[in-house]
Amino acid sequence: MQREDSLASRGLQEYLCRMGNDMAERAIGEIRETFASLRIISPKADAAMENSLRLYGQISPVVCVSVANGIELVDGFKRLRACRSLHRSSIGTVLLDTSIRACKASIIQLNRVAKSINDLEEAMILQSLHRTDGLSQVEIATLLGRDKSWVSRRISLVERLSDEVREHLRLGLISASVGRELARLPRGNQTETLRTVLEHHLGKRDVEKMVRFLLTRPARDYAFHLNNISEILAPDSSSPAMTPAGFSKQLVALEHLQKSVSQGVAMAEADKPYALLVRTILSSRQVLAQLELLLSSKPVESI
Repeated sequence: MQREDSLASRGLQEYLCRMGNDMAERAIGEIRETFASLRIISPKADAAMENSLRLYGQISPVVCVSVANGIELVDGFKRLRACRSLHRSSIGTVLLDTSIRACKASIIQLNRVAKSINDLEEAMILQSLHRTDGLSQVEIATLLGRDKSWVSRRISLVERLSDEVREHLRLGLISASVGRELARLPRGNQTETLRTVLEHHLGKRDVEKMVRFLLTRPARDYAFHLNNISEILAPDSSSPAMTPAGFSKQLVALEHLQKSVSQGVAMAEADKPYALLVRTILSSRQVLAQLELLLSSKPVESI
């Protein structure tokens, strides 16, 4: 295990030292992406990377490791996808000499330097080291220079997710923040909740509110509540009234939404009109709730 630890550290140091110097062009077709399943795709980040490559070219190399069957990509999945999208035949690489287990650890180390890895991605890598490579949590902690409790918490996070949620997360169909919220629910109820999130195009705040609500109810009743999602997301009538300035802003926002609906604004994506209607309905309910609070605080004769 100490040898693995030194290999991982040496691989990271080697990468940082050689980043700008020892880059070699390799055919994209030679590079395998077995470890891509341990990373989460972000369509926005991919688009930004493609634009950057188009404008400025490849600034830093991707990192690969030699294996028995060829070359495996360790770091630079967005760059590789962008090169493919731009129909490039080769990509600048640096090649590390390390083991597969140390290689997985290096994915975390390399991306932590660039702050381009989130907790769920770390969790997927740690789970792979634990379940696929057979390392104990103590060995993983030693390999990464972290404590066992950190490893345990990360692995627990990803193992609370259902397979369907994990796949949607990996493909970038839901955000990491939505994935964390769904992980709070029982695994057996996550798939139906995920379908509600996708069907109603729910954002982070709505998912947080929905999960908070569901956790106060028996799991057997989730299907009923998910079929009445508008009731869950309705504004809380017991919440304090807005300030006049805040209420005015909400009225202006609602006016814009209603104009968009009435004018049938052309949308680039087919699902946008539906999402617009949902936002308009929810905003209207919020305004009505604030008006009801305002009216309830006024004497009848002053109305």
